[in-house]
Amino acid sequence: TRATPPGFTLLVREAGSLRSADVTGDVRAPSIFHQVTPLVEVGGRPTVLLVTGGAVVRDNLTLRGTDEVGLVTGAGDTWTYDALTTLRSRRWGHTTTVLPTGLVLVVGGYDGVL
Repeated sequence: TRATPPGFTLLVREAGSLRSADVTGDVRAPSIFHQVTPLVEVGGRPTVLLVTGGAVVRDNLTLRGTDEVGLVTGAGDTWTYDALTTLRSRRWGHTTTVLPTGLVLVVGGYDGVL
């Protein structure tokens, strides 16, 4: 049987130290080389995070890019992940930039298998 992928864990900074807060919602396969981009901040803390792409490590230790785009929203101990859409191509190791118009530009990286 295959193990259930872990959900997200956020590290929350409080009084100079870090503690973890779990994220519930849609299950996203564990990935590396994804991008997390803060979209909304309240009181200097992000409350909406955009998660794009990433690479999933296969059984034979190859990397397979993902095209998933989702949002992590919340505050304090209550956070939720929701899948939104997909990128035009599978991508990992890319960059994301929030433009002044509010659009997010996704550039570069790799697609496919390595």
